[in-house]
Amino acid sequence: MALRRPPRVSLRAGVLLTNQMHLAESMVVLGSLLLWQTVRDRHAVWWIPLGALAAVAFLIKEDGIMLLPVLAALTALRVLLLGAKAPRWWPLLAGLAAVLVAALLAFRQMRLGRLGGYGSPDLAAFVPNYLKGLETAVLLWPTTRIWQAVASVLAAGTVAIALFESRRRPGRRLLRLAGVALVIGLILNVPPAFHSKVAYNVLAWQGLAGGAAMSLLALGLGIALWHGQRSALFLLAAGLAVALGFNLPFALVTKREQYHLIGLGSALAMAGAAQAIASLSAQPRRRLVAAAVLVAATLPFPFLARHLAGDFLPCAGPVTRADEGVKGWWVVPQEIKGWTDLKAQRCAAGLAPTPIRDLPFVAWGVYPEPVPDESSSARWTSERPVVLFTRKAVSATLALRRPDASSKEPVRVALLSSGGRQVLTLDSGDWHDVTVRFAPSPLVWLRRAQRVDLRVEPWFVPAARDPKSNDLRRHGVQWRILAVDKAESDSR
Repeated sequence: MALRRPPRVSLRAGVLLTNQMHLAESMVVLGSLLLWQTVRDRHAVWWIPLGALAAVAFLIKEDGIMLLPVLAALTALRVLLLGAKAPRWWPLLAGLAAVLVAALLAFRQMRLGRLGGYGSPDLAAFVPNYLKGLETAVLLWPTTRIWQAVASVLAAGTVAIALFESRRRPGRRLLRLAGVALVIGLILNVPPAFHSKVAYNVLAWQGLAGGAAMSLLALGLGIALWHGQRSALFLLAAGLAVALGFNLPFALVTKREQYHLIGLGSALAMAGAAQAIASLSAQPRRRLVAAAVLVAATLPFPFLARHLAGDFLPCAGPVTRADEGVKGWWVVPQEIKGWTDLKAQRCAAGLAPTPIRDLPFVAWGVYPEPVPDESSSARWTSERPVVLFTRKAVSATLALRRPDASSKEPVRVALLSSGGRQVLTLDSGDWHDVTVRFAPSPLVWLRRAQRVDLRVEPWFVPAARDPKSNDLRRHGVQWRILAVDKAESDSR
């Protein structure tokens, strides 16, 4: 596995756990695989934690539903290829796994009203969606014709050389025929490249990496089958099982940036192929040659990963287009939407965007519409808004107002922060100022921000008060931020 770091894994797993569910799911799946290796020969009771981990993986990301089926496939492959004993009480384990999977799917259907997050596509889209994941994460198959031709030539040439070297060895006629068919199929991808109307750099990392991936997998599988290397075949089959299993949910909707677990299966299969190639000969000189071939073949992978990671730079095209897309999401705070506009301007001018952490504050649960007849910065909040101030802030002064507040029907606002709990009572329709003071805290360091939670009681719904209103949102208070005081930096 150390021979190759799949580009799809590098794109999705190199992020903060608190900001990325893909990394959290990857950690749960990897932990489950390690636990499976420990308990696979033990009593059925030891398998129970795997069910809990499967539920956690599914609740983090929906493709985690395939964890138990994948573990079942790995167990079966271990019995078939390595001659291991089947687990005791395996019918009970299989039945419990099926019940848990059905229960998790029923829970998702009950809560969301659908199995897939984007509904079900047409039947004609299932197969292309499914194949796209395998082509992208396992074969590193390029999308550009000229790069497909390069990858095909590399793979076909490698397999052809292997067939030529094995011509004098008797037997394995079916394996030879399969190799010839693979060479013919790959060569068919070459002529369409000459009809491409778009000019591309022929020797790009995508084409080289695709050819190397297909070559190693084809050679490794052929050598493992030829010599009957059960351990290498198990790794190849295990990687294929992981890739095929976790790719199944993507038949509904496929996204290249979510192929982290398919990439895990690709890495396992590549490790099996490398093991088969490295064990060709016991002679030190030939083993050195095999090692050199493996290093040369895997060389394009890190360069491709680095190239693809460039798509996630702050001013990269895919990132700026995604920034534009989130402007219509109600959950994104107005401050962040304004920051994306400024970022787009700086990127267009060739300047580096300012870090988002430099924003003085960001507020969730605050409605975008300004309050009529008030300052443009005054807006309505929900009943439980949350504000993150810059970590350097030592205090923040807020102005709060509720037009219908009175001494008979006051409105209470609780403010919770690192400095403690404050309660402000609004007994009139006037603006009331309150200063929230912050204190050092480990949570502040983890969040890289000072957090203030507001709790408004009672809240109201405009549509319930005014028959002419169709606003069904819960409203708390009108608010605006007057000042954010920061700690003075030590210039000594």
